Amino acid sequence: MGAPESIALEGKDDQGRKVNVRARIIKAQKKPTPEQENAPVSRGDEEDPFQSLTGSQKIISPPYNLTGFSHYPHESNELGQNIRAMVVNTVGFGWNLKEIEMPEEVRANLESEIEEERFRLLHFLKNVHPFESLTCLRKKEHQDKYTCGNGYLELIKNMKGELVGLEHIPGHSIRLCSREEIPTEVEIKEYRAENSFEEETRTVYYRFRKFVMVRCDKPVFFKEAGDPRIMHKDTGEYGDEDTIPFKYRATALIHNKIYDPTTPYGLPFYIGNLLSLEGSRSSEEINYSTLNSNAIPSAIVIVENGMLTEDSISRLQEFVEDQIQSDNNYSKFLLLEGETQDEGTMQPSNFRIKIEPMKRLQQSDELFQEYDENNRKKLRQSFRLPPIFTGGTTEFNRATADTSRDVADEQVFAPERDDADGLVNRHVLGALGARFHRVKSLNPNITDDIELIRLMGISERSGAMTPRRADRIVRDVFGSDIGPMPQGIDLDVPFSVQFANAQNGGQNVQASDANRLLGDLMKLKNKVEKAIASPFLSQDELANLIEDWRPKDD
Repeated sequence: MGAPESIALEGKDDQGRKVNVRARIIKAQKKPTPEQENAPVSRGDEEDPFQSLTGSQKIISPPYNLTGFSHYPHESNELGQNIRAMVVNTVGFGWNLKEIEMPEEVRANLESEIEEERFRLLHFLKNVHPFESLTCLRKKEHQDKYTCGNGYLELIKNMKGELVGLEHIPGHSIRLCSREEIPTEVEIKEYRAENSFEEETRTVYYRFRKFVMVRCDKPVFFKEAGDPRIMHKDTGEYGDEDTIPFKYRATALIHNKIYDPTTPYGLPFYIGNLLSLEGSRSSEEINYSTLNSNAIPSAIVIVENGMLTEDSISRLQEFVEDQIQSDNNYSKFLLLEGETQDEGTMQPSNFRIKIEPMKRLQQSDELFQEYDENNRKKLRQSFRLPPIFTGGTTEFNRATADTSRDVADEQVFAPERDDADGLVNRHVLGALGARFHRVKSLNPNITDDIELIRLMGISERSGAMTPRRADRIVRDVFGSDIGPMPQGIDLDVPFSVQFANAQNGGQNVQASDANRLLGDLMKLKNKVEKAIASPFLSQDELANLIEDWRPKDD
């Protein structure tokens, strides 16, 4: 339990009567150490000057209602599909574990360690949650990010301090505390290819912040990802293993936000189009009210040169109220009676009763169409998305659609994927001690498969296409895996050279070994061909292209 914030005291008033009062305990500020005072730490501050103080923790009020942001996709006819397009094209295609670039001679010495780490990381990343995948958790995080500007992933560790899982925390439920005034010493582990990936430790100083949410009317505190200290989840106070039992220790949060210079919170891309969003909602409510109230009736009764009798008016009113809305009124008719205004004169005028249908006007009575369309464009442009991503395909052909996909992936989605991958690699793979691999979010296949396969064929005939390079292309570009390589195949010798050696018996190679090696090479070639088979190619095109890149006997 934390220390009390106040104590009961007994005092006297002006008349000498005893009174009970409570005195608030003012805690002494911790003095920074000489290392902390002289630490090379940033002097900047991004805090909102208008802060609300809650107890001993400085909780910053968000500049907008974050819960209100989370309801906007329900109230807009355009916002939801923009958010879904951003989520799907950033993290919705899944992820891949990518081996970092290193010299071939360094990799040859570390091959067993690289494979061991790959299997270990894949096992964790595929089991980060008991019921949901890593892709599902990241999609929820990014949906919060694009909806209210803030997304969170919770890092769950065991009693040994080892990372054992991830969880999603709703973005609108978290509040930020001010950064600490005294920086904390943090040791960062680094691995460099030039020193054979030996572990190096670098000491930095950083001013961490706390996060808080309210659950069951009680505050729950979280620490920032990377904070090495132990925090009490109920009080937000720091301690050690002896003073804070494991069940009371706070977990850490990865904060993925859309940066805004005016507040430490993130703000959504559409923040400048709130009036457009609200305006479109109001226009649709007006249209709905107009149709629901039948402001333009289905028919009107016109009387010329006369007037309806009182009985006809009453009969017409009752018929509309009692019969028009019924389901079995198709064969019913209404009898109206009237009289001319100049009855008894020498030349009475013609008296007529007409029922004029209004269906034509009802079909074209929707209001604010141009205003709503302009608002839709403004919301989509705030995300910098082409219309094809939100269903606007009437103005596109194949060429413009491909160009739109390329530009959007280059200018919008790829930078977002890099930012998201950087957080996962820093805080998740860093906690797992990853040295040789990084998480890479997969992107939609917007490469020209025909040109890529032709390039692989040219590389093969020139002796540049080795089994290792083919495996990397399949992993990085096509997002699939050809599996383990057969034994006896040199991963760094081109296919054509190994084929030639196997067919000629090679030097000091028995015929049976040559036949076995040739069979293994053919199996490997079939795996590569199957992995690069594009669903957009016809069978004849695929057969011709694969034939082009097969190594020739000569």
